[in-house]
Amino acid sequence: MTNHAWPGNVRELRNAMERSIVLCEKNTITPDDLPPSVSQKIGHRELTTLSGLPNLSLPEITKQVEKQCILKALEESNGKKIKAAKILKISRPTLDKKLKEYGLE
Repeated sequence: MTNHAWPGNVRELRNAMERSIVLCEKNTITPDDLPPSVSQKIGHRELTTLSGLPNLSLPEITKQVEKQCILKALEESNGKKIKAAKILKISRPTLDKKLKEYGLE
């Protein structure tokens, strides 16, 4: 999933995850469960298991995925927020809002 450019930002990620969760008939999301625009760039590896998430709602799962993406972007940018925002294709104020929301400041 990190290889996908996510031109639709967090909304596209949220939609992809919601679609995958709804359409997946197993406890593991595979590339086949993702939208074609995303799965074509992933290959054939396991993405995540849902077996450990039975008590979480879809919004909670989406927030966890979003938080992980933000942390990865910050890691790749060596903590530089402007660069992380560009990686995520969101504005710097949006990144600041998300950092505050997730207690990552």
